[in-house]
Amino acid sequence: GPKCSPQANPAEYILECVGAGTAGKATKDWSEVWAASDEAKALDAELEEIHQSIDPNKKNHSTPYSLSFAQQFWLVYKRMNVSWWRCPTYNMGRLFNVCFIGLISGFSFWKLGNTPADMQNRMFSVFTTLLMSNALIILAQPRFMQERMWFRREYASKYYGWAPFALSCILVEIPYLIVFSAIFLFCFYWTAGLQNISDRVGFFYIHFTVFLFYSVSLGFMIAAFSATPPMAAVINPFFT
Repeated sequence: GPKCSPQANPAEYILECVGAGTAGKATKDWSEVWAASDEAKALDAELEEIHQSIDPNKKNHSTPYSLSFAQQFWLVYKRMNVSWWRCPTYNMGRLFNVCFIGLISGFSFWKLGNTPADMQNRMFSVFTTLLMSNALIILAQPRFMQERMWFRREYASKYYGWAPFALSCILVEIPYLIVFSAIFLFCFYWTAGLQNISDRVGFFYIHFTVFLFYSVSLGFMIAAFSATPPMAAVINPFFT
């Protein structure tokens, strides 16, 4: 081909040589020139030598990620904690929800006794606490979807897998929900006049904490197969 001058753009020079540029004129079929060249024969011989030297029984143990699962999880979990802490609107919204429902339910069923009517009201007072599930699900889903948007970009770049992300989303919620359960207990349990015995109080607290875990994880599950928050809002009533 023509000699490339020092002032020429290498990309344009190649295009002109092969006849693809605006002023290019191909004088030869360069694929045939390459196929007949000594360099092509040497490359074919090198590739054949590599193929002959490969052990067909050798297993490839390489992974698509540069870090182990434990390292991926630890880094993602630490970042998720920072992300949750830097979202006060999410946590303050849940705190307000817990306090409001706890106080409303507690004072609506103020100091229940042990008559048959009071026993029925005790059941209703506990039932009203279940209304918190809907609010927690609706609040959790946009938060999860925002994190998922970043996860998709980083997962495509093979920074980390889906399992560290999913576990981090669940585990980061545990400290917050334990605190919210304790706050709800103080707002509701004694105002409603439920049994002030340590094992009964602890039993209620453990059950309510597990209930919050269930509600938020159910919200995450629905959000996981929903494309947008409005789509999740349409699906939520079926599950709840």
